[in-house]
Amino acid sequence: MFRLQTSFQRLMGLISILLCAWVSASAQTIEYLSSALWNSTYDFKISGNYGYAAFQNGLMVLDISSLDSMHEVSKLYLQGQGRDIEVNGNYLYLADGFAGIQIIDISNPFNPALAASYPIGMVNDIFIRGNLAFVAAGQLGVLIYNITNPVDLIEVSIYDTTGITGSCSSVFVMDSLLFAPFGRILHIVSIADSANPLHIGSYQGAFGINNVFARDQWCYLADGPSYTILDIADPADPIVISGRIINNSVNEVVAAGHYLYISNGENGMAIENIQFPSQPEPASQLELNGVTTGLNLVGSLAFLSQYPPYSRVPQGPWGIMAVNVSNPTNPVVQGVYGTSAYNKGIFIQGRYAYLAGGISGMYIIDIADPSSLRVMSLIDTGHETRSIVVRDTLAYVADYGAGMKIIGVSDPSAPYQVGQFTAQSHLSDIAISGNYAYLATHILDIVDISDQANPVLLGHFTRGPFGGHCWSVVVRDTLAFAVTSFEDPYYDELEIIDISDPAAPVLVASTDPYWSSSFSDICLNGDYAFVADYPNGLRIFDISDPASPELVTTYTGYGGLSTVSISGIYAYVGQDEVGILDISNPAIPVPVDNYDTPGNPMGIALSGGHIFVADATSVIVLRNPMVSANDDGPRMPAVAALMSAYPNPFNASITISYSLPAPGPVSLDIYDILGRKVATLFEGVMPAGESRAFWNAKEMPSGLYFARLIVGERQETVRMVLLK
Repeated sequence: MFRLQTSFQRLMGLISILLCAWVSASAQTIEYLSSALWNSTYDFKISGNYGYAAFQNGLMVLDISSLDSMHEVSKLYLQGQGRDIEVNGNYLYLADGFAGIQIIDISNPFNPALAASYPIGMVNDIFIRGNLAFVAAGQLGVLIYNITNPVDLIEVSIYDTTGITGSCSSVFVMDSLLFAPFGRILHIVSIADSANPLHIGSYQGAFGINNVFARDQWCYLADGPSYTILDIADPADPIVISGRIINNSVNEVVAAGHYLYISNGENGMAIENIQFPSQPEPASQLELNGVTTGLNLVGSLAFLSQYPPYSRVPQGPWGIMAVNVSNPTNPVVQGVYGTSAYNKGIFIQGRYAYLAGGISGMYIIDIADPSSLRVMSLIDTGHETRSIVVRDTLAYVADYGAGMKIIGVSDPSAPYQVGQFTAQSHLSDIAISGNYAYLATHILDIVDISDQANPVLLGHFTRGPFGGHCWSVVVRDTLAFAVTSFEDPYYDELEIIDISDPAAPVLVASTDPYWSSSFSDICLNGDYAFVADYPNGLRIFDISDPASPELVTTYTGYGGLSTVSISGIYAYVGQDEVGILDISNPAIPVPVDNYDTPGNPMGIALSGGHIFVADATSVIVLRNPMVSANDDGPRMPAVAALMSAYPNPFNASITISYSLPAPGPVSLDIYDILGRKVATLFEGVMPAGESRAFWNAKEMPSGLYFARLIVGERQETVRMVLLK
């Protein structure tokens, strides 16, 4: 149904827009503070005892003096997409994707410094010869710069791309010839006069040319899943000599001696014998766990750059590999700098962040100093960690294909498994309330977790002949809110489920089906549900009447979304970037600020004055501009509040929720009807935002009890009834 707005509502909406525009104009922009657990590296170059890695997040410097213990010595965060590196003396040139060219002073490898930045658009590759830099600049073509002054690029010429389709992905120079692939077409260009590059020949590949290498009279192409060898004795008329389709993608090729070395995507590295170019033969195949993108040959060592695998792989590392190829028929991994997998979500409790690290498992990170994150531990959960909820000293982990894992985290440096529950289908998310875990499966499993070592299925909810899969679930009082996908036909819904009897959950209502949608995350705030929809944006539903949820609006300004978190009047959303929306009027969300992360934000958690982002390629800490610099606390809510105690009445155990406007000292105590203190649930400092405490009253008699929250001079009390 559609609700007509009154004139007053429209007027208030206009005032809201004007006020938010003023707030946006006067607010501090989001600022980067720190990051950790970088993954996804695309190139690796050597200079002396140091290796320089182009990560999605920027530049990392490794000490490679001992290959079996390569380690990080420094890193420089950059907001682009590191793709390729060229080292020239004390300067490094980074092809930084959409951020253009970054020039970095590496005279001190322990403190690389950004010397200059040229945001010219998409830059995929750089090749340096003498005092010239040749830049593969996507749709712009090939740009040629004079780098006599290393930090002052002077444009010499542009290879004219008029009438050329495709984007320039790579560039290679041999003698007076420039080789540049545009999509499926390889362009061969004379640069005898670098100020006037001249097209002299071309070749059309079969798939899409990713990379090119030339030596003597031969040109080697990485063409989709294949490589091709061209005879370029006459550059105006390149002739195909041979080629071969090999498994997976061919990302980069390098020829040395009688062999062609191939970065082979998910299949690692392939080596081909090309002694006779017309009859190449397989020499070896080195299977690796990551996805191999870059390859750099230094003497008898091949350095491979990798990003994480897409799915669970046998135990083993990925990242930067040093491979001994002195015997090309038997390459041997000699050293590894391992990186993490793609991140999926993040949860914060107190001074620790719990990172859902995908196929890596669960990381525990000390965030006491947000400017210097400290990884405490990693526990392999067995499959793929998608979501985490922490209550007291237990972490409840959605391990996708392996069900729910319950992890003891009393010692953050040594987490251990307490129990597990095998779900009926893939598990994407978990909500905890009281003694129950609500699992986002097919559609909802309700599990009794009163005995954490032996969780027991109590109830299950599904619907329709083909069922569905729930991607995210939140619980409020006796209702579960689940965002669910259905197939045949394909559509998504928000479903509201009565869980007052955990053994027999019942559908209360569902929204209209949304076609061509992909609901991925949900948050509740007051009478509204905020749903991240990947193709379409942020959908906002009025749930004041749970039996009749209504779509209020869909905000599309940040594009499709994967995650949403809420604090006060602000929604923090992410997919291609982190965006902040003012939702004081949910019918008219207003953009306030945004920050483009190097990867894709898959989860957002808020604590104090910081935004913690589970970016796919790292965990990133940003300063939250919607937090007052004076009190370091959220502008909303304005006061501390006890939000709920559930279930109430209760038998043996109850969960108490409360919110804080700012970090500070808190005491939460339980009193009986005579005013005697019977338990202290918490006493100490808590971060801003929502927190929960658990009270086990199995030793207490039935009766009336009170939970009292004290924050500074303010007190809040909630009444609870214990029935046995």
